[in-house]
Amino acid sequence: MSRKDSTTLIIKVAFTGNATGETTLHLPDKWASQQSLYKAVSGLTALSPATVISATDRRDKYTVRYKPGTNVVFSYLLHKDWEGPLKYPLYFRPVINADYFYFEGYSGLVYPSLADTAHIKCRLSYEGFSKDDFFGNSFYANATDGKFTVSQESLLNAVFCAGKLRSRTTKVAGHQIVVALTGKLAFSDDTAFSSITNIIQAERRFWNEKGPEYYFTLFLPLYDQGNTGGTAHYHAFSLFQSVGLDLKSNLLPMIAHEYFHNWLGLGLKMPEPDEPYKWFSEGFTEYYSFKILFQSGLISKDEFLGRINGYLKDYYLSPYFNMAAQKLIGRYWESSELKLLSYRRGLILAFLIDSRIREKSQGSLDDLLRDLYRQSGPAMIFSNVLFSRLVRSYSDAATAMAIDKANGGDNSRLTKLLFIGRIYQADSLQVDKVFDLGFDWQASRKAGEIRGLEIASNAAKAGLANGMKLTDRLSVWFNNTSKPAEIGVVDKGKEKVIRYIPVLQVDKIIPQVKALK
Repeated sequence: MSRKDSTTLIIKVAFTGNATGETTLHLPDKWASQQSLYKAVSGLTALSPATVISATDRRDKYTVRYKPGTNVVFSYLLHKDWEGPLKYPLYFRPVINADYFYFEGYSGLVYPSLADTAHIKCRLSYEGFSKDDFFGNSFYANATDGKFTVSQESLLNAVFCAGKLRSRTTKVAGHQIVVALTGKLAFSDDTAFSSITNIIQAERRFWNEKGPEYYFTLFLPLYDQGNTGGTAHYHAFSLFQSVGLDLKSNLLPMIAHEYFHNWLGLGLKMPEPDEPYKWFSEGFTEYYSFKILFQSGLISKDEFLGRINGYLKDYYLSPYFNMAAQKLIGRYWESSELKLLSYRRGLILAFLIDSRIREKSQGSLDDLLRDLYRQSGPAMIFSNVLFSRLVRSYSDAATAMAIDKANGGDNSRLTKLLFIGRIYQADSLQVDKVFDLGFDWQASRKAGEIRGLEIASNAAKAGLANGMKLTDRLSVWFNNTSKPAEIGVVDKGKEKVIRYIPVLQVDKIIPQVKALK
């Protein structure tokens, strides 16, 4: 791959054609919350002799014809198809600017039809870049050329980057860890490099594994307020955080979360469709993002329990508190509240199981997870039947029943068990009002108009309506129930600012936990 200009890459692909002389080319289409990723691809051009590329009735698929069994070569342009600085969720699309580029296989590769499990001998080269640029991907770093063998599935789940990135390479037990970052951050490079490496080492010890011989981590800054995100990939993870946020409260849990996905989510995969199992793949991973930090001494016990209490509060106040996991199919990316449901529910279920096991024995959820991982081979697909059997074995039938009921939308048994826990001191929180913006903030910012308006909210009462175009006049103090929100909109062709207190009156008793004296 090479640069065409500051926002465009030239990518050349070569493969050996099959005996039929015809292959389907796949363009990026859907990845994470993004749609129509093929819009970032143009200039699809055949370079090998007697090769013809033709459009089909789908914009994400083309047909390439060639002399059977010959070497087929084509190129395409991959460009940044969005404007402005990097914000959530634009990092799921190709990020290409004058200083660096970054994309995932799902968002930037055009590839021929091959079996997902087929192992492909690959050669990846960077051409025409500055000698001072950093080069990194899921397969190698600090070199402009590399060879590797990988499945098509892993190739699509890989990351690719190059440019003005600062990097550090560490070797742990002979295995290489490369960390790259850019931007002006609220913490030092040394702190970021050491923290990432320490968390990776702690999680490898947890699973008693050395990890792959090479592992890559990329951190990119976001230029909107208060956002943190990350994605686990093949032998890599990507981290994203608003430039003003600190390391301990935001990025460290994200690092721990994304790396833990190497075992829960990538190592042990979820059945398809995977939305009903997000409570496990995301929620248990979220729990361990804090537990690993606590066990490693990076956060205190009070900070650990404080995180648990925050998730308890958010879960019990969620508008989807009683939603069954099965109903998330096809809706997971619909709104931030729907997505967070699985994180919150799963974290609380993990905390419950961990506590119940410790009440019964000297063991913990750590032992159950390692047992689950071992018994899931060789298919390595999560089995709820196996998981429930292990919960009954390590804990009891009451715990397993509470989990099943909670995932079905009935949290009564979960609440009962939380209030009678003996590993911690059970407490409660009486809540009479909560922060409620009244509409889906992330979906609205992405669409540029009000989306997901709650009809009975203060936002609706103040005059906001679905479909109103947003302006730049936006001021929101998130989680503050006293400061007014100011939302600039276009109403009947005129710009105005609608002000209201983003609060919802409730009457709920929420489980909380404290450390035993």
